[in-house]
Amino acid sequence: QMSAVQFNKLSRKTLEKLAPQALPGASEKDLKSKSTIVSLLKTEAEIVGVKELAFMMNHLELREICDNYLKVEYKEGANKKNKMMLTKRFMESFEVVCVADWIKKCKDRNVLELLNNVMGLPVSKKTTMEELKENAKEQICLFGETVVFHRLTVPQLRSICEDMNLNGYEGTSSKRILIEAITTGTDIPERAPTKKVAVTKKKPIAKATKYQELFQHYSAADLLDWCKENSLKTSGTKKVLIERILAFNGGDTENTLASNVSPKKKKASAKPKKASLPPKKAKKVEVEPEDESMEDEESLQEEKSAEEESAQEQSEQSEQEQSAQEQSEQEQSAQEQEEPAPEESEENKEEVDEEAQKAAIDAERALRTNEPVDENEDEESNLDIELSQSTSAEKDNDYPTDIKGLVFSVYGDFSRSKKEIVAAIEKGNGIYSKSLTKKTQYLVCNPEDTKNKAVVAAK
Repeated sequence: QMSAVQFNKLSRKTLEKLAPQALPGASEKDLKSKSTIVSLLKTEAEIVGVKELAFMMNHLELREICDNYLKVEYKEGANKKNKMMLTKRFMESFEVVCVADWIKKCKDRNVLELLNNVMGLPVSKKTTMEELKENAKEQICLFGETVVFHRLTVPQLRSICEDMNLNGYEGTSSKRILIEAITTGTDIPERAPTKKVAVTKKKPIAKATKYQELFQHYSAADLLDWCKENSLKTSGTKKVLIERILAFNGGDTENTLASNVSPKKKKASAKPKKASLPPKKAKKVEVEPEDESMEDEESLQEEKSAEEESAQEQSEQSEQEQSAQEQSEQEQSAQEQEEPAPEESEENKEEVDEEAQKAAIDAERALRTNEPVDENEDEESNLDIELSQSTSAEKDNDYPTDIKGLVFSVYGDFSRSKKEIVAAIEKGNGIYSKSLTKKTQYLVCNPEDTKNKAVVAAK
């Protein structure tokens, strides 16, 4: 391996060429003298070698050396398991003395065996202390010199080989081979002549029986396309594809064919069934209510919460307005009458409210049915929407009374809830559509609501 003595054998020109890159922190004054360059190279190799050794050890090995051998004193609250801190303390022990002196002073066999094991050197009970020290010192220097030489270029490494009278450096451009020859001081062996591969004739892929027949004439994309066409597995590199094709041509179908069942194929086969149905309008009208009714049930459940919230807000607003009106009426009546009678006023209010409710109900029924209203009908019947009218009303009314099979869409706010309107449509055997589409025949909405997109689209 390289040492300071072997560095001295190199010419001054070679040292001056490699020094700027091998010693990036050195000044120009230090690089003028051959002796200073040699000493700096040796020091740099030792520092880098110790650093490589420290990075190769784990925190348990570093802690064993720092605590048991170096006996490092830690600051209060320091984390003794931190590898970065232990590495720094281990490297600081080499700043005062060089590698040779540090190992020479070490008399702990366990520490020397640990260093040799970390660097991959053989250790046994027969190995003496001197052998352990010498092996550790040489290996640390070898690590450092290898790192320093890797900083150089290939021409610079070849110039070193030339100064050392090594043979075979001109036939290689590999840094690893050149550095190995420099550190060991051995010649670079000549490469064995490569065997020439005979050029084969191009054959169809299905008739190929040899590796070179496919490798020389077909690209990986061509082989991949052939595998897809013949239902073979398509994973792997070009070498894997060639081996799979050759196995398939030889009769192996179990390990080469792709699996026939896949979830994607099932989905693709299920879609054409829906598209294969003949487009008949009459059948579509009968089939759609089932699908739309299922969607309506889900949409109604989603819209329930929104409708309930809006209904609560409206009821709260109406109650506040009624309470404000009642308070104003009470104040006016109190000013006009000196002695108000609370019992009579409450009875009069109840009568007025009942009369107002009956009048409103009668007016709504008169507008919808154009029939006389019975005052003794139940309150539940007041909530139903009468859809069947007399034959005379059918002639005068532009809107349909028989809604069986007709498609309706409902948009906007009404005096009735949307749930009640949908229930009335379904009660008359009509079809409710959640969305406004081309199939919609009638739109239930407020025509004055110009902000509603559905009303604008319907117009």
